[in-house]
Formats: sequence, structure tokens, C-alpha cells
Amino acid sequence: MESLSEDFKPDRYHDTLQENLRALIEAKQKGKSIMAEPRSGRARVIDMMEALKCSVRNSGAQKQKTPTKLRTTGSENRRRRLAS
Repeated sequence: MESLSEDFKPDRYHDTLQENLRALIEAKQKGKSIMAEPRSGRARVIDMMEALKCSVRNSGAQKQKTPTKLRTTGSENRRRRLAS
């Protein structure tokens, strides 16, 4: 933790809120009209549980057939018995 700490240097930080507020007050005093900046819209909220349910339903509909099991030859059966 100490390797990440350093002395506080206030000159590295800039308070834009105070500057913007002062500029707003000065503009109002001079009689200028102030227009508020349009706010960005809210992000679309996703219901994670519903999205998961849809994903499971869709994966079941698109499930591919599993390959059929290959026939084993007699020599493979002997090897299995010997290994057991």
C-alpha cells in the first residue's frame, strides 16, 4: 500500500465546479440567458434472469444432434477388459 502512496499535490487538481458556477453567476448578472445542457438518456435496464431464460430456451431449440457412437471392434473390447 505504501508503494502506491505519495504526497498530496493540490496543484494537480482543478475544481471545475467552482469555475462553472462563477461563470454562471457572472452571466446571470450580465443578463444573459442560460440554457441547461441536455441530459443523456438513461441506459436500457436488462432483466438478467429473463435474458438467461430466453438464452436457455433458444439454445434448446437450436441444439444440434449429438454424433452417434462409433462401433467398437473386438480388439478394442479385449484391450478394455485387460486394462480393468
